[in-house]
Amino acid sequence: IGSAKQGAESLGVNANIAALLVGLVSTMNGISRPINGAIFDRFGLIPVMLIQAAITALTMLALAISFSGSLPQLYFVAAIMIAFPYGSAPVMASAFARQRYGAEGFAKNLGVVNLTIAAGSMISIAIGLIVGSAGDGINDDTIYLVLAFLAVVAFASVFLFRRVYTEDLKKIDEELQ
Repeated sequence: IGSAKQGAESLGVNANIAALLVGLVSTMNGISRPINGAIFDRFGLIPVMLIQAAITALTMLALAISFSGSLPQLYFVAAIMIAFPYGSAPVMASAFARQRYGAEGFAKNLGVVNLTIAAGSMISIAIGLIVGSAGDGINDDTIYLVLAFLAVVAFASVFLFRRVYTEDLKKIDEELQ
């Protein structure tokens, strides 16, 4: 959300329109939360994770293309769409903590689950350090291609997680019976 305006302006978008983009990105973030919650309630955690990883990969690729081809319209759409999976994080964390650990100790368990945000922050810091040390050698499109690759890795890792998660939920169900 914080870099949407600067990205748009670097592609030649008027400052007022770029500021509007920030509001639209934030709005999509908010809209995505009940949608992701409904998907979780209907289909469970794994489909939400797969959908969000796929949207992230496609959106990061679109952002890379928007910079390599100087396509501000594509950037506008992709910047708004990346807020959809971003908005799923608090929903998935809350729903996972409640489903996995139950109501007892929910606040503590939610806090632990939300530590996953720290991993994302560390990746962000690492990318910032790499880009900063490279000076002008790394372009925005390269950064977004790397992020698209990481999103594909995240998508693939959901299949590994699904196996462990499914077995874990079976054990919990057996313990409750």
